[in-house]
Amino acid sequence: MPIANFLPREHSVERSQSIAAPPADVFAKIADIPNRAQWRTGLKNITVEPGGRFFTEVHGMGPLRMEIVEHTAPSRMVTRIADNKLAFGGTWTITVAPAAGGSIVTIREDGFVKSLLFRFVSRFIMGHTRTVDRFLKDLAAQYSQPVS
Repeated sequence: MPIANFLPREHSVERSQSIAAPPADVFAKIADIPNRAQWRTGLKNITVEPGGRFFTEVHGMGPLRMEIVEHTAPSRMVTRIADNKLAFGGTWTITVAPAAGGSIVTIREDGFVKSLLFRFVSRFIMGHTRTVDRFLKDLAAQYSQPVS
């Protein structure tokens, strides 16, 4: 029996990152969906649909349609994958809170993977935290000061 049969369909991961900027500034950067391609690694383009609730991110693997489920400035944004035909889906809950020296950003991913093969790949090859970790690293880099 393949190991993927024993992997759960659902997963949850949570990661946090300190950011050297005030929460309102950090949240504004996160909420500026049309300009995310300027700072997110691997994100080629973003198209925002009229009304602003839905947007499509274009990555190396193709387009990913997203929906903004909640937008509570300056502290919380929830997005979900808005394409039920994909082999995976779920939500990201991003919170921004005051912290010493700036802010703490936390992303919680509540996801699922339909395909047994993709469950194996997601768990053991890609890792469930890869995209969350990359987003937080790219965001933190927007506020780091270059060393002179």
